[in-house]
Amino acid sequence: MTAQDRIKNLKVEIDETIAFVAAINAQDETLLNWKQSAERWSILECIEHLNRYCRYYNVAINNVLTRSNDGQPVNKSSWLGKKFISMMHPSNRKMQKTMKHLNPVHSKLSIATLHEFLAHQDKLLHMLDASASKSIGKQNISVEFLRILTIPFFDAFEFLVVHQQRHILQIRDILEKRSNREAVLKV
Repeated sequence: MTAQDRIKNLKVEIDETIAFVAAINAQDETLLNWKQSAERWSILECIEHLNRYCRYYNVAINNVLTRSNDGQPVNKSSWLGKKFISMMHPSNRKMQKTMKHLNPVHSKLSIATLHEFLAHQDKLLHMLDASASKSIGKQNISVEFLRILTIPFFDAFEFLVVHQQRHILQIRDILEKRSNREAVLKV
């Protein structure tokens, strides 16, 4: 796969995420903060978790773009990058332990959490556009939760996107459980 193809695929995935989050943006905060149990995350906690990742990766990605010369990007992957992508891919339903500083459980969150997330997605799209004309190939990005490890630029981008998809799936499950609960209460 060329870098241009990977950029195109990532943009499609981000656009789908934006559309989904924009749709739930119309929900009231009671639904967005609803939890199946005290230990489980609400929709807004899922989004805040993603915001915490974006706060790190958006800066790291932008730093690579700022340091890169104009040119053609090279789609480089590594074994470690592929491993992290596979670990976070939505098809891998195995629960992953969340680092304490990335865990938003019991946070007081509002609709502003969704607005911040949508702003991060807009920034990601702009950075993807910028990466199409940058000489990116050998640049690596440190992994947020273990910064001594680095993965190639496009692997880091894809890791972030599949991680978001994973939590969008979690949000869909929350909405379904909430809907099922309301249906039972009406009976």
